[in-house]
Amino acid sequence: MQGLVSDKTFHLKWNNHLQNLSQLFTTIYSSSALADVTLSCRDGTLKAHKLVLSACSPYFEQIFKDNPCQHPIVILKGIPFSEINLLVEFMYKGSVDVQELDLQSLMHTASELEIRGLAYEARDNAAQLLNVNLEYPAYGQNATSTPTAATSATVSTSQTYPQARTDVERLKQVS
Repeated sequence: MQGLVSDKTFHLKWNNHLQNLSQLFTTIYSSSALADVTLSCRDGTLKAHKLVLSACSPYFEQIFKDNPCQHPIVILKGIPFSEINLLVEFMYKGSVDVQELDLQSLMHTASELEIRGLAYEARDNAAQLLNVNLEYPAYGQNATSTPTAATSATVSTSQTYPQARTDVERLKQVS
């Protein structure tokens, strides 16, 4: 029987694959194990994984493609650490608890960073709740968030964050 060629194929499936990946993401988020990028913001730094950030954000994906460093430092000017921390937690876990006071600001930052699952969907939902019509550029075409390389290992977003807060201020005035 040795040397016989078989046309049979077998489909192998790991039944709880997604559950295991979800648990793994939670574990590596909590421990920063194998982190390969540092996010630096106004009042702190956070270690993360390029793969996770890229999968959850076309913005980060483009930064890492344009700057193929082993361990880049992405500088997010003007964005508070508390917001970056919540957004990264959302990317790893798929959910996050946010105080009502911080929700609008967080959603705008999510839109600036093009975070899937939060970006424009969240803004639209908030606008509907407050009966406000928000205008914003098409998905992925935000000119204020263009990444520029500062050094071979550091990336700066050159983000004009106060300008990104315009809609937040408008929402606050209406509510």
